[in-house]
Amino acid sequence: MEYKRDEDTGELTDEPLRTEPILCHPEFSSRIPLYVPDGSVDAYRSAPGWKNFTQIYTLSDLEASGIDNVSSDIQAVETGRYDINGRPVDGEYRGVVVVRYSDGSVRKELAR
Repeated sequence: MEYKRDEDTGELTDEPLRTEPILCHPEFSSRIPLYVPDGSVDAYRSAPGWKNFTQIYTLSDLEASGIDNVSSDIQAVETGRYDINGRPVDGEYRGVVVVRYSDGSVRKELAR
């Protein structure tokens, strides 16, 4: 929990900074679908923090959508290699590398 600061001393007070939790930036909570257990949509629509989501669906809705059956024949290709500090490295580098792929995935590898 975050607390307010005293305007004169800058010390933290016992007064909470906000009364509701921020679960997601308001700009995104209207665009991100939220899937909740069946029968609990009304509870989420009235709960502090959760009520900011405008697209609230049940898990049954997700299962009925068939989203979990998506597949692709596209093979991800390597788009970059980086050391553990995020600096680009080439194929000659030895040690722990972070490999980024075209599908957005990232993998850590030990290059020998």
